[in-house]
Amino acid sequence: MKRIILKVSLMVLNFIFLASCGIKKDPKPLPEPKYKVLRIGYYVFVIPKTSGITVEGFKKANGFFVKEAKGRLCFKVKHREGKVRMSCVEEAPPVKPSYKVELLDDSLVVVLNEPGTYKVYEFREFPIPTSAKVFEGRKIKLKRSFKPQKVAITKVLSEGESQPVVVEIPPKAPPKPPKPEEGRYVVKKDRIYLYWWLDSEDVVGFVVYRDGKKLTPKPIVGNVFSEKAPTQEVIYRVHSINRFGVESDPLIIRYRP
Repeated sequence: MKRIILKVSLMVLNFIFLASCGIKKDPKPLPEPKYKVLRIGYYVFVIPKTSGITVEGFKKANGFFVKEAKGRLCFKVKHREGKVRMSCVEEAPPVKPSYKVELLDDSLVVVLNEPGTYKVYEFREFPIPTSAKVFEGRKIKLKRSFKPQKVAITKVLSEGESQPVVVEIPPKAPPKPPKPEEGRYVVKKDRIYLYWWLDSEDVVGFVVYRDGKKLTPKPIVGNVFSEKAPTQEVIYRVHSINRFGVESDPLIIRYRP
C-alpha cells in the first residue's frame, strides 16, 4: 500500500514539474523562401511569391529584385524568418532578334526577320519582368499613346530568352482642345476685361495674345483676363490649352477704343 501511495506521489510530482517547465511542442519548420528566377539578357530577376524575402547582392525594385550579370550567376535567397536557398542561372544566349518597324497613326508594327515566340516587356531602366506579353509569328503590333514609350523584345529559345532589343514607340499627335466661345470685353476706367466661356474636361487653362504677343507666360485657369486698356485698335486671341500643352484654334476678340 505504501509503495502504491509512493508511486502515485512520484507521478503527481513529476506532472507538477513538467507543468511548471511547460510542455514543449514540436517546433514549426522554418519558412522557405518561395520565388521565381528569370533572366532577360544580362539582367537577372528574382520575383518573390511570398513576403519577407531578401536576395544577396541584388537591387530591390518595385516588387522584385534585379542584378546585371553577363555570365553564369549563383546567389542566395533568404526568408528573413527562415531558410536560405541557393539559386543559379546560366549565361544568356548571345543572339538578338532582328527587326524593322512600320509606323501607323495609332500603332507601331514590329516585323521580325524570323517567325517564332516573342516576349514584349515594358522598358524603363531595364525590362520590367512582370509586364511580359507573348506574341507568336513575325508581327507585333504595339499601341501608340500620347507619351513616348519603350519596350524590350526577346525571342524565346530552347535554352532561354535571347538578348532583348529595345524599341522606341513615338507618341501620337494629341488632339486639339475645343476653342473658347462667345468672347466679350468691358472697359472700366483705364482697364479692359476680356471674358469668354468654355465647359470642357480636356482643358487645363487659357493663353491670351494681343496682336501676336503672348500676354500669359503661364496658362490662366479662369475665364477672365485683364490689362491696361490699349489706346488703339488691337486684336486679342484666346486659346484653350490641354494637358499635353496643345493650344486650340483662337477665339478672336477685336477691341476698338
